[in-house]
Amino acid sequence: MEIKIVVPENTQVSSHAVSVLKIYLEKISHKTIEIISNEARCPQDSNLIIIGSPDRNKKAADFCNPESLKNLRDDGYILRTISRNNKNIVLASGNTEKGDKYAIYHLMREIKQSGNRIEFPVFNICISPFIKTREVIMGDACPWDPFMYADQLSMDEMAETYDVIFNTEASRLNCPDASKKRYALRKIVEKYCIENWPREKLLDYINQMDAFGFNSIQFSDEAESYMHSGCLVSRRQLREKIVSMMEQTKKIGNRISFMNWGAYGWMQNNTRVVSNWDDPLCDEKIVFSSEFPIKESRCWNNSDGRKKIQSHIKYFTGYMRYVDHVISHFFDPGGCNLNGCTIGTCVRIMNYQTKTFRKINPNLQASFNLWPLTSNHEGFSKYEVYSNLARTWSNTFTWWNFTNVVDLLEPDIMIANRIFDYDIFSMCSKWNRKYGLWTWYNSDQEITASLHVEGDRLGREFGEMPEDAGSILEYICIPSNCHLLNSAGIYIAARLLWEPKKDPFSILKEFCDCVFGPKISDAMYSGYYAVAKIRNRDIKGDSAFNDAYLGAGTPDVEKDIELSGDALFNLNSISIDTDWISKIPGVFDREIMLDDLREHVKMIHQYAKFRWVYLKLSKKSQITLSDWKKLPVVEKFKNTGGMIEWRKAQSILNLSTMK
Repeated sequence: MEIKIVVPENTQVSSHAVSVLKIYLEKISHKTIEIISNEARCPQDSNLIIIGSPDRNKKAADFCNPESLKNLRDDGYILRTISRNNKNIVLASGNTEKGDKYAIYHLMREIKQSGNRIEFPVFNICISPFIKTREVIMGDACPWDPFMYADQLSMDEMAETYDVIFNTEASRLNCPDASKKRYALRKIVEKYCIENWPREKLLDYINQMDAFGFNSIQFSDEAESYMHSGCLVSRRQLREKIVSMMEQTKKIGNRISFMNWGAYGWMQNNTRVVSNWDDPLCDEKIVFSSEFPIKESRCWNNSDGRKKIQSHIKYFTGYMRYVDHVISHFFDPGGCNLNGCTIGTCVRIMNYQTKTFRKINPNLQASFNLWPLTSNHEGFSKYEVYSNLARTWSNTFTWWNFTNVVDLLEPDIMIANRIFDYDIFSMCSKWNRKYGLWTWYNSDQEITASLHVEGDRLGREFGEMPEDAGSILEYICIPSNCHLLNSAGIYIAARLLWEPKKDPFSILKEFCDCVFGPKISDAMYSGYYAVAKIRNRDIKGDSAFNDAYLGAGTPDVEKDIELSGDALFNLNSISIDTDWISKIPGVFDREIMLDDLREHVKMIHQYAKFRWVYLKLSKKSQITLSDWKKLPVVEKFKNTGGMIEWRKAQSILNLSTMK
């Protein structure tokens, strides 16, 4: 089957997707696929894939009415199959080049592979994304357990993380002897913390997010504090990787956001803020504070503190020639209580940094992020668990207080919150401000690192969005914290940004079909499904303010045992189909993905059996030491990270020492 790809002249944004399609088809067919210009004569005996709209590719004019693209967003597209003289012509026509590339990625997902044969489905699709700007946040996560004592590891096996530095509960459970130095495993943070990845892998990861359907990437560079998760590189090395990813994002036509935890001027090595990209301190090993960062806030209303915040902001100006949008989160992990600092102080810092950044990039957009308030737009009344942080900024970080200072914000600064809320939208409209969502804790988990599949939560949140949310919202930001460990979950979120009413588990099945192929797709799906239904069961609560549900299992423990046991059996019965070519381009190491999924489903299954026995024991008037020893073992991980169920089992076992 001879195939030729017909492209418009002078393609730029879509050229990468065209190249990906060509390589994919060549790998399957073992034939050279020719790319020809729309100005060239098309051979009559070839199957054609015609890229572009009629105004950019005259070959498309014979098969596409321009009116059919009229009401689509810029990255909307049509896919159509036309049969002529026993040959197939597939039209992949975007409203713009941005639409062309998403049409190409859709085409790849639907192509049928049969040996080295390629079959095109019969397409008659017209689709426009529900959300205009679909952003993925390149975040980090913790804790990346298992942890080990220093005397158990060689120097090249060690990594410092947030948890071992600040002696968190996870760290104490894993290594209870507080007198001994603890470390994370370097191989774990190398695998899951993207700042440690090589440059080429990071560029492929940016392309993967594009293929998922995102059209905006959010980056951050927060020096030591945000690097606590497991950064193994210097600040200069981190910066060079961020710049490379930004350049690739621009090359494929996508938007760049920059995130600033605006409550702080972080200090390099606890001595000074670095404002100059050429400062030698940028090349030194990061030295972490021994105190939690909440004690280190710099005060805007103190001359020395203001200079440090300004230096911090000056450092960020180096990124602004790439950035389209900056968003600041002035609350977590706490704000300043000194010298009368209030939420009005946050507004003034936001204005200062926006004006500073716009000296480099006058067209920069900006958002003031009110994430922790607007889960409940009235403030913190429902969430006493956050009351310790609500007291920061002199008890003024409340929605009511914000309404009193919103007029101080630069007039075009947008407002972001976490969950779609008509009340918030109506207030933004009254203030003549645009409105977006910075979601967090719905597609991934920052402070409970592990393999997550939040299918039910995502399906519920998107399914409940009103029909007009797509026209109201400027953007939705989706978190990716655990990265390749959570590829399936992020794919679900990405596709729901296009089609919010779609069944999330049909999207999960599509991911498994495309990445792993028909021989093992069902087994992989059963594993991810077990994670979704047991570890990430949707309690219909607020996952940001109560994450105790993660890994706790369902009320039906026997069903948990059965579901996870069946999935584990399926996963242990398969191996990767090395002949299968993934239909979704990306950095998928499928052997690692299978090993990770096996380990996590195994832990879920072991903890379900542990719970079944423990629930019986807990009904006894007294649990003896002999009873405790009967509890099934929940094993530690060896090659993957995020031991949620192990920590829960360990917390229960610790009760035995109190008897």
